[in-house]
Amino acid sequence: MNSKKIMAILLVLLVVLVCLFYYMFANRNIKAIDFNEENLTEVKTEVKQDKKPEIKVVKSTTNKAKKEEKINSKEAVKETKKTNNPTNELYDEYKKLLAQSKRDRSLGEPRYNFYVLNSQKLNAAQKRLINDIRTTLSLRGGYLKYEIFVEKISDENMKLYIFNTSLFDNTSWEKLDANALPNMLFKFNQNTVLSIKNSFYMRDLKLSIGKNAKIKAMHISGHTDENGSKAYNYALGLKRSAAVASEFLRQVGKITLDSYGKDAPFGVKSYENRCAAIVFM
Repeated sequence: MNSKKIMAILLVLLVVLVCLFYYMFANRNIKAIDFNEENLTEVKTEVKQDKKPEIKVVKSTTNKAKKEEKINSKEAVKETKKTNNPTNELYDEYKKLLAQSKRDRSLGEPRYNFYVLNSQKLNAAQKRLINDIRTTLSLRGGYLKYEIFVEKISDENMKLYIFNTSLFDNTSWEKLDANALPNMLFKFNQNTVLSIKNSFYMRDLKLSIGKNAKIKAMHISGHTDENGSKAYNYALGLKRSAAVASEFLRQVGKITLDSYGKDAPFGVKSYENRCAAIVFM
């Protein structure tokens, strides 16, 4: 065998080996690529699947926590209102009187509801007096709503409790001396509060406490001189106390009105007894 043949055989073998190595190398790379892509897809899917529920859980937990926090906050506010609001005493008293009373729809008007305590029956003269008092109150009461309870003391005399329901949620009350106002004096047989002296006294008090100040409670009792019948003077005394109350309706949570007529004179002189005495609570 000559050298040319040997060289040709070797060349052929070399070509075959190169082709074989190329084929093996090419197949191995394709497999690696396929494998990598498959893994990459699986990894991405796993990450995507893992992250999605993870975000949901976090969001749900956060909303739940916020909701619980909001509820707890509301409950705390309610509890604070319940324990720290001094008007609850007025509201409790109002509810207690309401439970003992029956509304009389023949009296008052939509903004002035009248209730009679303990199923008592008012006579015609007392009903007329109450309507007169309601007219006096409505002159200065504004557009607020008032609940008024009537207690019949006798066939000649009554006592009234006026609640300003708009102040049941009030939390700050003005601290006043019990006798911050002197007795309001009236002319003979009159129940108009706006005399010059009375006007000055009330104006000065309102200026000192401010127009937005709120007073928790006050008691006003009407008095008369010795002239006239007992029944007439009881009615006049109650009208006088109502006239003073009309000046404070919008600022006071509860006003108690009663009349002593000529039964409890303040002095020897008649003019001293034509008055309304005021006590702040």
